[in-house]
Amino acid sequence: MGLKRLVEFLSSEKFLPVTEGFRKKLGRAALVGPCVYYAASYESLREIIRSGVVLPRNASEKVSMTDLSSTGVQSRRNEIYLGDGTKTHPPKPTHHCLNFFLNPFNTTIDAMCRNQLVLNGRPQAIGVIEFPLGKISDYLATRNGLWAFTRRNIAAGGRTSSICKELEQTYPWEGIFDVSDMGISSPERSAEFLLWIHGRDDDISEGLPIQIASRLLVSPNSRFSTDFQLKIDGFTGFREESKLLNAELYMGKFFRYALLTPLHALSNFENAVSLMPFELAKTVFANPDLSHSDLHGIPHITRVMFWTHFLSRPNALKLLLPDSCSDADLAGDSMVAALIHDLCRFGNHENTDHGEKAATKFSNNVGSYCNGDKQRTQRILEAVTWHCRPDDDCPNTANPVFKILKDADALDRGRFGRACGGVDFFGTECNDTRCKHVGCAFKTLRLNYENVFGKPGWPFRKNIALAARNTARSTRNAPWPNNQSGTFLAKWLNNAVMIFQH
Repeated sequence: MGLKRLVEFLSSEKFLPVTEGFRKKLGRAALVGPCVYYAASYESLREIIRSGVVLPRNASEKVSMTDLSSTGVQSRRNEIYLGDGTKTHPPKPTHHCLNFFLNPFNTTIDAMCRNQLVLNGRPQAIGVIEFPLGKISDYLATRNGLWAFTRRNIAAGGRTSSICKELEQTYPWEGIFDVSDMGISSPERSAEFLLWIHGRDDDISEGLPIQIASRLLVSPNSRFSTDFQLKIDGFTGFREESKLLNAELYMGKFFRYALLTPLHALSNFENAVSLMPFELAKTVFANPDLSHSDLHGIPHITRVMFWTHFLSRPNALKLLLPDSCSDADLAGDSMVAALIHDLCRFGNHENTDHGEKAATKFSNNVGSYCNGDKQRTQRILEAVTWHCRPDDDCPNTANPVFKILKDADALDRGRFGRACGGVDFFGTECNDTRCKHVGCAFKTLRLNYENVFGKPGWPFRKNIALAARNTARSTRNAPWPNNQSGTFLAKWLNNAVMIFQH
């Protein structure tokens, strides 16, 4: 009865002013009452239509479906509480449940669209299935089912609720159904409806029949078709490609036109990663739960490895570190340092001892990689030990591996915010009023970037910091794999650079 009551509340005349703009933007949705939305790639939609059901994530592993969701976000979707509006039940793993959006105009679907475009190219191939909440309520009337609403994407935290009084009186429905300014990120627009239907022996929800869906929403110019009797409507809620791919556009300009032949770095990165002493994977992290974190997990480490590779190539060293340009081992040694530098973190908080722990834990791996060369081994372990401490603490700041690792790590501070024009990492003398002084302080970078020609007012050290910022933006919500992250990043960056060439 609880869900039926919520459907009546969301359909009531009192509630209609809250969703007026939302209903107008969706058109036909007003005719079928409140709905929930399931987004997927065209490939996945065809599989869903063929099978006749939408399945939970954990029930879809054997189905050929293209996953475009953020690995980091999915890793944070843990156990949740659902109910029937009257009593509490034990928590269910989120991926055992069916997950729907209340508002398809949201940044989570934007991220899926961006991932699809970068990985597979144009045209946009994402669709949204619309399910009337009233029909879901009727379907549950003869089944044992649990449900809950969230205030935002469940990965962002916050409690779930199936208590009608709370949902009616305190839920932020105006924010959830807001469509007033699609250019502003609104976490409430990613609010979810979660559903678990009893029927399987493994505690995973049964699927929801596609036949109760009201329509499929696709891009207005899409040629998607199906023999299934499901109305297909054009959906104007997908963001324009130029806005979705803003980071890729600026990153692509750097890789295509900057000096130091960055495209050459892209083509050789995958091979450079293959020469490392071990593969970057969840199992090598001291805290495996940190592996999918964009802050210090596989995405961050792989990007630092890329910038290390970029900075330490022979043609780059001739300008950036001329005293070391004849060092044939420097590029590989710097990459090894980047590989292990954050593997002994236990959290995303600032600390100064994880470098030393990593140097100790992986000393044998480094020694084997260096074929017993003690000098090379020492400079790698020294760089890793001191990378998380102020430069003045390092007993040998002339160590070229230390300089390259510190700069590559600093470049990926672009994941925290815009490039900072301060003369230190506190933002001193930064004149950008929008800057929060958490991004890459490009004036503090250690290599000789002045030797690389740049535009007046846009020196190369600033250009590379902006490129790193956009690289982090582009890959933040990417579907990173559990292994072969170097291959993934090489393909991603190459596709991102080329996407505007076609």
